[in-house]
Amino acid sequence: MYSLVDTSKIVGVTGAGILTGFGFGISAIIIPAIFVTDLPASKLIRVWNEIYERGAKFAVTIIMTSASAFFFAAYLQHDRPSLPLTILGVTEATHLALAGATVLGGAVFTVVALVPGSIKLLKARLAAVEEARAKGLEADIDKKGMTSDIKSWSMGNSARAGIFAISFLLGMKAL
Repeated sequence: MYSLVDTSKIVGVTGAGILTGFGFGISAIIIPAIFVTDLPASKLIRVWNEIYERGAKFAVTIIMTSASAFFFAAYLQHDRPSLPLTILGVTEATHLALAGATVLGGAVFTVVALVPGSIKLLKARLAAVEEARAKGLEADIDKKGMTSDIKSWSMGNSARAGIFAISFLLGMKAL
């Protein structure tokens, strides 16, 4: 039978693993697949936005669940007095706390690196498309620039998936 600590670790590791696969899957499979289509820029930006919005809603829930589980498991280790770093290495509680902090680091990376950069540019392009569509017009968007922005976002998304992979590995070390 699993203890509360074990269950919390499993939830944290599972969440970090899901986030890793989800992020790499979008960047390595879905984004390249939408570029194969001959969609006009106005539809391509709307497809990207749908992927982004749905992914954001999904990821936030998993990030909070995984980080909470890692932190809770680390907290439950508090009755075992030890230094965070010993001659023999990092303690299990420290691994768990680092795993939780790293999961949250993926969210911080989004806010600090992705939102002010490629997401802001892509949302501005989307706003232009929606404004033109509301007027019954076709928006004149630079498809090459927009494609470059989506690729830039995809690279950042891969980096974020790498952050989640680090959290996954830290959590696995504590299992």
